[in-house]
Amino acid sequence: HASSFGLVRARIMASLEGESLWAFHKRLQEVIDVALQKSDGLQDFESALIHYRPVFLNLAVKPSKSLTDRHLINEAVRRGITVGNQKSSVKISSTLANEILQLSDALDLNEKTVLGLLFSAEKQLPRYPRYSKMQVAAVLYHEGRLSAMTALRSLIQAREGNTWSSTLNYQKAELVMKYTDQLFTDGLVERILNGLEEVDSEKETEMFQKIQSLNFPELVGQVSDLVKEQRNVLADCLFYWSCQQPFYSEQTLKLIAHLKKYSASNGIMDHVGIMLVGTLLNCFSIGDLLNWQQRDDGEPDDRYPVTSEGNFIKHCHEQIAQNGDSWAWQELGAAVKFSWAILLRECSKLTLFGGIEELEDDESLAIKCIKNGAFKFFREVFISSRTFQEEPLCSRRLHQLVTSFIVHMHLKVKELCYQAWDKENEKQLAQKGLGKKPLVLEEFLFMLGDLYMVSSSEDELNLEYWYVAEAHVQGSNKHYTTHRQLTLLRFIHMCCDILQESKQPSLFVAFIHLLKGLGNGPNSAKYCYDFLSPCGARGLAALSLQKSGGMASWEHFFSSLMLYSASLKQNVLTITTPSFSGISPEELAGLQSVLQLIRVVSDNDKSARMELVGNSKWKLLTILFELVSCAIPRVLKADIFLTLASFAKSRDIAMIIWSFLKRSGIVSSHLLTSTPKPSSVNVMSHGNQPGCIQVELEEIEAQEGDYCETRAFLELLSLLLDMLTQPSNGASCSILNEFQPYLQFCIENVFMKFDTRHYEDPTEKWLVAWNVLKVFCKLLESYQVCPEDLIINPDGAHKIRHPGITILVYMMQESKFLQKILHTLEFCVETFEQQISSNNTPLESMEQSVYLCLSLLKTTLEKQKNVLNARQGVGSGLRTFTLEPLDKLLLDISSTPKHILTVLRYVPLLQCGPELALCSVRILQSIALFPRTSKFIVDALESDQKLFQSILQGFVERLEFLCESTSVLTDQDLEGSLDSIQEDLKNEILILILNSVNLPAPNLATVLLGYQAIAFAEGKPLSQIELQNPGVMGSPYTVLHSVLAIVSNNGSIQVDCLHHQYPLQHSQKTKELAYCLVHKLCIHADLALPTLRYLRSTFNFFSDTVGNLPYYMSTAEGNTDLDDELKLLCPQIWNNNQLAICHQQAWFLKTLAVELRVTSLKKYFSHMQQLVGLLVADIDSSLPSLHTLEDGERDETAFDVPEAVTAIKSRRISVMLSQVDFSIPEFPYELELKYFNPLLVKQVCQKDSLQTTDPIRGISCINVPALRDVLLHDVNKAPQYQHAAVHAEVKRICKHYSAWNVYLQNIEARKQYFEGWRRVVQIMLCIEYGEKGSASPKLSLIMELLQDLLGKIHTNVVSIGLVTAAHEEIASLLSHLRFALEQAVYNKGIAQQILGSGSLQSIVKALSDSLSSLGSSSSLGRARIYVSLFCCFQLSKGYSKTDVNVPHDAGDTPAIPWMDYTVSDSMIEMSVSILNSYGDLLMDIICKDACSGHDITKMLALTLLNTLISLDWQGKWLQFMVHKGILNDLATSIQWEDDSLAKVLELIPQSLKALYVYESKMSLLGQISESLVGSKNLLQTNTLLHISECKFIDLRPSQDVLQGSSDMFGDTQPFGDVPSVEYSGYLPSIWERYQQLIFPVFELLRSLLNSSGTLQHEASLQVLAFIENHMDVFLLPLQEQGQNPTSVAFLQEVAFVTSILSGVAKDYQKLFNRGDNVLYPTHIGKLQACMKSLIPIYWSTENWRSISLKLGESITDDPETREKVQNMAYSLAQEVGRNLASFCRNSVLLGDLMSSLSSQIMFSPEISVQPFQSVPNSKAVLSLGLLFAHIQEYAELLDALLNDFSKENGDTEFFGTALRSEFTNKEQSEDSLSAQQKPLRISTVNCMGRSKPQILLHMYTLENLLFTLWHHLQFYLKFCKPSDFTEKVNIGNLATLHSNSQWPMAKTQENLVLSGSDTHSQLQVLKETLPDLMNQRIWKLVVAIEEGLKGNESFKKPKFIQPIVQQIQKMAVTCAVNKGL
Repeated sequence: HASSFGLVRARIMASLEGESLWAFHKRLQEVIDVALQKSDGLQDFESALIHYRPVFLNLAVKPSKSLTDRHLINEAVRRGITVGNQKSSVKISSTLANEILQLSDALDLNEKTVLGLLFSAEKQLPRYPRYSKMQVAAVLYHEGRLSAMTALRSLIQAREGNTWSSTLNYQKAELVMKYTDQLFTDGLVERILNGLEEVDSEKETEMFQKIQSLNFPELVGQVSDLVKEQRNVLADCLFYWSCQQPFYSEQTLKLIAHLKKYSASNGIMDHVGIMLVGTLLNCFSIGDLLNWQQRDDGEPDDRYPVTSEGNFIKHCHEQIAQNGDSWAWQELGAAVKFSWAILLRECSKLTLFGGIEELEDDESLAIKCIKNGAFKFFREVFISSRTFQEEPLCSRRLHQLVTSFIVHMHLKVKELCYQAWDKENEKQLAQKGLGKKPLVLEEFLFMLGDLYMVSSSEDELNLEYWYVAEAHVQGSNKHYTTHRQLTLLRFIHMCCDILQESKQPSLFVAFIHLLKGLGNGPNSAKYCYDFLSPCGARGLAALSLQKSGGMASWEHFFSSLMLYSASLKQNVLTITTPSFSGISPEELAGLQSVLQLIRVVSDNDKSARMELVGNSKWKLLTILFELVSCAIPRVLKADIFLTLASFAKSRDIAMIIWSFLKRSGIVSSHLLTSTPKPSSVNVMSHGNQPGCIQVELEEIEAQEGDYCETRAFLELLSLLLDMLTQPSNGASCSILNEFQPYLQFCIENVFMKFDTRHYEDPTEKWLVAWNVLKVFCKLLESYQVCPEDLIINPDGAHKIRHPGITILVYMMQESKFLQKILHTLEFCVETFEQQISSNNTPLESMEQSVYLCLSLLKTTLEKQKNVLNARQGVGSGLRTFTLEPLDKLLLDISSTPKHILTVLRYVPLLQCGPELALCSVRILQSIALFPRTSKFIVDALESDQKLFQSILQGFVERLEFLCESTSVLTDQDLEGSLDSIQEDLKNEILILILNSVNLPAPNLATVLLGYQAIAFAEGKPLSQIELQNPGVMGSPYTVLHSVLAIVSNNGSIQVDCLHHQYPLQHSQKTKELAYCLVHKLCIHADLALPTLRYLRSTFNFFSDTVGNLPYYMSTAEGNTDLDDELKLLCPQIWNNNQLAICHQQAWFLKTLAVELRVTSLKKYFSHMQQLVGLLVADIDSSLPSLHTLEDGERDETAFDVPEAVTAIKSRRISVMLSQVDFSIPEFPYELELKYFNPLLVKQVCQKDSLQTTDPIRGISCINVPALRDVLLHDVNKAPQYQHAAVHAEVKRICKHYSAWNVYLQNIEARKQYFEGWRRVVQIMLCIEYGEKGSASPKLSLIMELLQDLLGKIHTNVVSIGLVTAAHEEIASLLSHLRFALEQAVYNKGIAQQILGSGSLQSIVKALSDSLSSLGSSSSLGRARIYVSLFCCFQLSKGYSKTDVNVPHDAGDTPAIPWMDYTVSDSMIEMSVSILNSYGDLLMDIICKDACSGHDITKMLALTLLNTLISLDWQGKWLQFMVHKGILNDLATSIQWEDDSLAKVLELIPQSLKALYVYESKMSLLGQISESLVGSKNLLQTNTLLHISECKFIDLRPSQDVLQGSSDMFGDTQPFGDVPSVEYSGYLPSIWERYQQLIFPVFELLRSLLNSSGTLQHEASLQVLAFIENHMDVFLLPLQEQGQNPTSVAFLQEVAFVTSILSGVAKDYQKLFNRGDNVLYPTHIGKLQACMKSLIPIYWSTENWRSISLKLGESITDDPETREKVQNMAYSLAQEVGRNLASFCRNSVLLGDLMSSLSSQIMFSPEISVQPFQSVPNSKAVLSLGLLFAHIQEYAELLDALLNDFSKENGDTEFFGTALRSEFTNKEQSEDSLSAQQKPLRISTVNCMGRSKPQILLHMYTLENLLFTLWHHLQFYLKFCKPSDFTEKVNIGNLATLHSNSQWPMAKTQENLVLSGSDTHSQLQVLKETLPDLMNQRIWKLVVAIEEGLKGNESFKKPKFIQPIVQQIQKMAVTCAVNKGL
């Protein structure tokens, strides 16, 4: 804050000429307020005080007018004038010059100063839409002067002194004292007094009436109010100074001289007069010096100038006593003299003042003052003023004055008492006279009573009169009794004795009035009751009462009431009793005073109330009801009703009063519907007695125009309802059902006629309305909707209902009752507007009535939904009330939104209480949610711009209301105060806009925020408008600017604010809602871009707010609103204030994330870099946080990060994360109940009716008040003696669930904050910042955030929800880390250092700890840990040595390109060892999740297991799975889920969860099958057998189904593993789903065949069994799609099938040869035939291209996708060719060549003369010529691939030595490479990675073809010999024959004979042409390819091709030799 304050100081020190007087004074107040709030900035504060010193000394002095300046203004029109600090002059218009001169004359102000005011007024014009610039300047001048005066008052209040202590630190307090003392020395008091004489509202506004542009009534009224407020503030300055330190004699004399001239024509003293009198009374004080006798040592006390200044008494006495007759107001002079006389008497008690002659005049002066009306002034002027009642310091000082008079002049007081006694005795002998002046004692007693009736109940000043009694009762030896206290108590007794002796009514009334004041307070009421009690009276009261006979006692009071009651009842029968023929005025006054005393005691002391009513001897209630039923004055009846209302504040008494009231007949049911004529009323008839309230209202009160009795009776009904409608009252339902007659009286006789009756006092009209509306509101609020209440009886019989339904029905019908409510609202709002325009104060009772009318509307809107739902639930055969929604009625009654606008018009009435605006806004919240109503309101506002401007101004003013508190507002500060209502109003306004912003535009939100006006002015849609500051281009000041003013001052001083020049103090809840609204606007579809643009460019919102983050608040600051037990068990719990701060930051962070994303998309790089720079900047992390972790909590998980990475250790983004503590435990304690069932209570709390949802925070909590009501209904079921215990348990339950709500709010606040932080981090990591292409900043940030997050979750006490969210972010950060590492390929040093330093292993360790601590508590948390662990292992992967010669599958995650093999292996080994170190714990957790639990957790656990098994070279994880039976469970679970998987293939499946879980399981099984041990375990557990029994495998979709799904969902997916572009639906097609089911099975089969090792035979058996069970699965793909595939997916299926069949070919032939016919030979024969039919197709490279081009033609819209499809189809065709080559090799490869020749021969010996000129098609005969052709084709293809690769890299020889040594040497350092060589190296490595799989594939195929050729040549040339048989056999179809068919062959010892003339000729041709074929270039090329690949490390393998070629060449040589022979 020091930097912020320094900024303000710099601006303050600028020349005053550079700114207007208004801005200068506003800054003055800002500096003072901020400096007094903060503890730092002492030097800046001192400099500012020095700078502003002339302002404080000249508060009321105006800059005088100057002829020179006036001339300059006139000349400025032609020559210009220099404004402020500008060097160049500026010309002004003649209009502006005239305005300057006119305003200068009107304000009597300097012309240049007026020019500055006009400039400021031009900027502030939007804030005053109804004012011109001159008018605004006039207002700003007086506002600025008021601000300067307010700043001085704040300084004076910060002084140390006699009355209160300063809250400033020592240095600032000393500076304030020194500074203000210097001001005092410089004549501050004299200047303020002169200012009070000069500052006058009439003088200030006198010139306004002469200038037309200023003669505006509203302006005159506003300026007049500002001037009055200035006078008030100046008077406050004097008063508060005197409270801390009285004035010296010089200042006191000037104050006396000022008061001598003070007068009031109407006898009413204003605020200034009261404060000045209070100031003078403080000056005539010596404090508590007399109370401490030991301090009376004769030494002066500097605190009181009376003692420290020697001539003080002399000078002041001369001014007061000797010149005392010159007072303009004699009573005021008498009061001042009286206070001076008391001071003289007090000083005479001190030895310091010995020998002063003036002290002897004290008594005579006091007597004279009393006679001149001092007591009358104090009572009628001083005490009765509102200022006195609102300022407790005044009442305290007057209390000191009158008690000093009683104590120190006790003889004079006694003399006054006995003078009253004598005069009363004389008056008993004389005739009574009327108009007699009251006695002095009576005046004194009345004054004392009034003083303590209006004094604050918190102070309880009257306790000093009763304190002796307290000491006596306690029996303590402590010294409670002092001379002062004893004298005060004796004074009460003395007055009581005088009353007993005189027995005069007037003195009796005065004494009872004194007792009312002395009993006004919670404690003093007890003493007052005991004082009047007949026995057990405390203190000395009992002795007094026994002597006096008890006239001042309860016994006397109630016995007198009994006599009156008996006499009045007797007079009803006989009118002959002379003693009580009536009640005299004196008796009436006495009775009223007694009843008022009873009310005071009853209101303040519950125990006294119970004793008064419970005394059987007094029978008080019986007497009162008897009296009220008699013919007594109505004022007495009114007092009786009010007394009964006071008793009704206790529930038990209320029940008794209700029973009396029903029997009394006060409300007659016979007179409800119609009122009879006066002549027809028989007062003696039953029910129509004089006590009938209807009769007296209609016949007496209505005629006299006085309704005191009716108002009192309504007050009684209101208080009865308070007690009788409580849920715990068992009889409440029956009582309310009997309330209908009283309700009808209230409606028909009172409310419907209240505005048409005659009133002597017009204000009473609204008192009547207020009292009756209170009854309506309480009935309506207490009503719970019941469907039975809505049913109308068919026979018309009366049905007993809750009276609240009557009000509700009237409010939901177009009834006269509703029309009366609406008419009242309309009348009142017009009246208020007229009163405000004429500068009159609205009537308080009218405001209260309006509030209750609005409350009726609000409550009806809240209940109408339940009522309408209940009405719909009533049976169709029953009649119900006709009801309409109130919001619809408000539109339909007048066919316009007139009544809704009436409600809106209460918002801008700032002179009225904020309750009206609050209720109006809540009504609008319920109404504006309906689009139809909202549209009507908006249309009406747009049509009436004057009304719209008024309402808009009202909303703005309500939002910017400044609370009186100068500190940060907390919930405890606001509770129960007017500021609390103002803050609630702000909150409700913001909620109204939040609820309306998403309605269709235009809506109320867009109108109030100003969007709609700008869109209309610019003629653009909302998304294209440009927001501006107020005043720019005519832009108005709107609610949006007020909202931004709220959120813009959270951490710094807001200078040049939109309206106020100092920070606006708002509650944290208000700020939270404002941030939420900003967020909603920034994500709105239409409003987001304009709002973000304005916040970014014009308002600079984001940069300023980010610079102030985070918002700090310690947990030690105000946790008073939390449950003590909850705070003890869970110290990390935040209070409401801290929760709001947390949510503020959460909303802002979410908004900031939106801004970062938009700026990155819009490429606003400078702004984006600025925000990111602020977020990652270094800040002080030692500041207090929301919660700080204990030392050492993070040590265990902290991991070492390289120094280059963690250079910044206190980033702002990291410090923001540290503000939220995750170590908040689960709800700490359970509820143990005795009378309630905890389970049932929990079930009740889970009901929707008891759930309340915060619409802003989105959290559902328990409605504790509603829960309490539900529980209290069951209290009466318990026995009477258990009621107290049950009530206590209900209180415990409510306390428990209140704590639960607080806990939920804490968890949700942390979640929201973390979610906002997470969004910002995610966006930061996705955008590019720092140096372009550099990943180092991101790497360091990610590692630091990972460390912080892992440190937060590493504790045994954490919230599961928070830890789950943290793990989600950890997984995301790890993903970003991998991406950043891939970007850091050019900076291998940093990347290698990060992962090679053990950081990754530390992360794995922390994640493992968290997983072990979570256990089974959070499935979602474990799932996210699995993701994080998976990411860690992916980061550890590099190119392992074993993977070099094996092509990677497309689905495999690529390894990080820069990772070194040794580093990768080491990291993997360490990471796996960390998991293994936990033993079976983690294994058990992960495996359990893999087998059971939530599907998502199951899938992630399976994926993690997959990764772990692939990395665990020791096989511990696989061993654990086998040992625990997990592997068997996985296999059997697939069989159990067969039905679910089959349902996946339905046309529209219900769910795909089973499919995704199945894929994860099969992937794990496939990973296990890749190892020898895994294959062995899978074979032993019969995994294939379990899978083979699944039915879904055979559910291959037919062509018809495929066609149907294609028509329904679009084309099928073009290829398998790559997402489909053509298919846009979420649901995959049937074929895609079947692919996902069958392809994993194919993968498993293929893996088992490839990795079974020595168990190859067992694996083949199980695979062959699988093929036999699902023959169509393998046969149909070859038959339907093998020769002509229609999609890449089908081609993929063909590749899988051919791969599996090629793997089992060799073993099947062995089984066949041994006679193991495990399969049906026909099926296998079909498969072999299909396989052979594919050989001519897929061995041809031309066919590969044609197939790929054909499949690519189906993709027409996306060239990139088409190319991808073609590449994939080409690769798959090559793979099929390879599989077919392998099939041929396996078919002929047998261990014993001679064992079974029939299965070895696949190709005929036919070979054409030109075999290479044409490529055979699918129908070509399988011959050796086909083999020769494809061998040549593959050799040429390999040669082309290698040559192309060499040319791309600038080498003439493929894989040349230079290329290998320079670019592929991994030992070579990157630093040694040049800038050009680094990219070339990467390109070379990537190109090698792309070419290597193809080269290996073609080499593998070529080897298989050569082996097959060699095998056939060996057979034909060595073992086969033609015979003379005539039968011809087609060699090419040998494989299709049955295994038992007879081959035409013969066996000999030397050779095999093959018959057939064609075969003989083919063999001859083969032998002849073979030598020539082997001499061709192709064989040299084949051998050269193998030799070339031998030199590369990646292709090192044993020689195979060269030996095969040599063998073939030997056979060719043999043939050549034989041919030559």
